[in-house]
Amino acid sequence: MKRSLVIRRILLYQALLIIGVAVTLPVWVTLLLMIPKLRAGFWQKLGFLNSPILGQLQALDRHAPIIWVHAVSVGEFVAIYPLVEDLLDAGLNVVLTTTTQTGQMLAIDKLAGRCPILYFPYDVFWAVQGLMHAIRPDLILLTETELWPYFLWAAGRRVSTSLWLINGRLSDKSFKGYSQIKPVLSPILGMMDHAFMQTKEDMSRFQSLLPSGHRETDVSVMGNLKFDLIVESSQQQQIKRLKTIFNFPSECILITIASTHEGEEALLLKLMYQLMRDFPEIRLVLAPRHPERVPQVAKLLREETFQFTHRTSLSEEHLNSDPVILLDTIGELKHIFHFSDLAIVAGSFLPHLGGHNILEPVIAGTPVVFGPYMSNFKEIVYTVNSYHAGIQVHDMESLKDAIINLMTTPEQSQALTRASYLLTQDHQGQRDRLMQSILQQLNWMPQQKKAVI
Repeated sequence: MKRSLVIRRILLYQALLIIGVAVTLPVWVTLLLMIPKLRAGFWQKLGFLNSPILGQLQALDRHAPIIWVHAVSVGEFVAIYPLVEDLLDAGLNVVLTTTTQTGQMLAIDKLAGRCPILYFPYDVFWAVQGLMHAIRPDLILLTETELWPYFLWAAGRRVSTSLWLINGRLSDKSFKGYSQIKPVLSPILGMMDHAFMQTKEDMSRFQSLLPSGHRETDVSVMGNLKFDLIVESSQQQQIKRLKTIFNFPSECILITIASTHEGEEALLLKLMYQLMRDFPEIRLVLAPRHPERVPQVAKLLREETFQFTHRTSLSEEHLNSDPVILLDTIGELKHIFHFSDLAIVAGSFLPHLGGHNILEPVIAGTPVVFGPYMSNFKEIVYTVNSYHAGIQVHDMESLKDAIINLMTTPEQSQALTRASYLLTQDHQGQRDRLMQSILQQLNWMPQQKKAVI
């Protein structure tokens, strides 16, 4: 496609975007005033960087390549965090951006002092160009499905910058949305250097969005980086600490219900109330998908007469004494899986949600049960089911049967754990291969030094 036509489409996209925001400005102002999480990083996203952030960017060691890594939220950050540590340990500069407040909080908790951490800019020219100029990256790594037209175009035009998509994934919903803007997006995706996708289906979908004649070798399947999540010594200490302050009886059966949404909690809590009446040894950790919904979920727990405590109220000085813990922290769920007897991954029991990633409990070796609506993770579900490393149920009644079977038949739980271990072993190695590709692209030899900020 002619360069002039691409530029015209980008200019039209920017004009329509800005006009659309201007027309709906009263709505956006109202939402910003009413929803605190929307205000988080607002000025940064608009391109206004404060002095401390600018100082960190200016202090980067320009003798080493600079890598801009973007992780939308918590899930994406968890997947790429070990890779970021590898990059920093190799003496490379890393600038990390997130979109959500929860992702930002977790990134700061894990990487503060090691690299600059910012919010990803809104897809308007002044915000994107301003941050691009301040960072001046040699390589940009976008994770999963962050495909913003102007940002991709601006990055693709920079001769000194390589643009990669890593751990790429295109769910049914994402693919449908991107397909609707294919005339704008397609030539811009063709400016991307590499796309490392999670599955063959993701690769096929990405290739269908590319302009005709684009080299297929630029798109490949590398697998899911979450398979390379390992429990290091610091994480083992955190797991041990959490297990101590949760203070559940050693003979209990701990069930962790992860990533629940509105409408699911009522169904699941009704089921758990029945089960805990019949099996008093059950203990429960309930983790809403969105932390801002914790008060709403707490209200439901009270209505169902559960005795519960918030995770944030617990410490070494204040150990838990209730049968239910409401998880109101960020980044701890993956640790809790390691001492759970059973994990239920929600977001999969109502048809409009599309499911959530079930790999974290699988990697932890914890028997995992999930619902029928997993359209966003079809190939992962296929892989887990083919290894018999999880149980997919059809409704609340079959969920109840699965839980009872796992509690009363230890052999079934042990078989799931063995299958999870085998699946994980067969799919590891993506992180090392990606790291080698990055070092080769940058022509960089690891120097075992930290990035300076």
